[in-house]
Amino acid sequence: MGKLDEFIKEKKTKPKADKDKKKGDELGEKKAVIDEYFTEQRYKKVRKIKEKTARLQNLDFRVLPDNYYDEIDEQDEIARIGIKNKLPFITKDLTNFVPLYAPSLILIGATTGAGKTTVATNIVYRLMKFNRKSLIISNEELKSDSLNRIASLKLGYNINKREDFTDEMEANLKEERRKVGDCVRIVDPEYREIPGVSTSVEGIEAILKSLSEQEKFYDCIILDYYQKVTDSHLPNAKQYEVLSDLTNTLDHYYKIVKAPIIVLAQLHPDQKGEATFESRIKGGKSILISSTFALEVKSNKEEEVTEWVCHKHRFGQAGRSLKTKWVKGQYKDA
Repeated sequence: MGKLDEFIKEKKTKPKADKDKKKGDELGEKKAVIDEYFTEQRYKKVRKIKEKTARLQNLDFRVLPDNYYDEIDEQDEIARIGIKNKLPFITKDLTNFVPLYAPSLILIGATTGAGKTTVATNIVYRLMKFNRKSLIISNEELKSDSLNRIASLKLGYNINKREDFTDEMEANLKEERRKVGDCVRIVDPEYREIPGVSTSVEGIEAILKSLSEQEKFYDCIILDYYQKVTDSHLPNAKQYEVLSDLTNTLDHYYKIVKAPIIVLAQLHPDQKGEATFESRIKGGKSILISSTFALEVKSNKEEEVTEWVCHKHRFGQAGRSLKTKWVKGQYKDA
């Protein structure tokens, strides 16, 4: 091999070696950042447990805490006002059926295709009629899809047949979409170009924390839907651990955000008609334990009838059900 050939070979191999070294250094730095993050999360978790344990060790249950009855009176006043100012829920009959007021954590379950998003948009549409504002934390539908669904309900359009919309209908939809936007805010997976804000426990916690620290603005908060939250504080967490983490977050914040929280969840089909509602909640049954009210939506699309079955009620009305009609994507009393 001549000197020219040796020179060419050296030029070809040396940059590659340098590039591999640089790539290795970058990966090493990233790994160090990840390890540091996970270590910090574990440390925070252990520290919280130790602090909680220390507080519990110093408790004396023979002595009433300071402001004990004042806190009870404050909690009771919030509940009393909430019950008195119960919010409208989809139809007149369903309003009497569903206790939509703060503080509440309402679980609504449905099988795939039974209409979780349709339920969400109908809730918002009904609240709009009473000048109530809603926040949808959507980890599936984009903002435009959700707003189009709500606007179509107001216009009497069937959004499921949008391919038949005329140019005039599309123009009306665009105009109405902006009006709807004044009553509902939608946080989707790409909200303000922050990936995962609606699909992570951290993102949802940040949203609820902000709402709890601000003056009341939204009358209702909707999470659509439970099982699509896939990221957690917990390193390498399995789905049931992520959902358990999410449940703990919802359980904490529903009591202090000044608005009822509605959680839409996917259910496994009841093939033999013998499975319990709890066993059919996909991936995370803990949400039922924390919820104050649980409702199942059973859709019969051929007959355009929907059955609403109560599975949990804080005042002992579980087992009751009622039916509504379904017209152009809108629920109506039968």
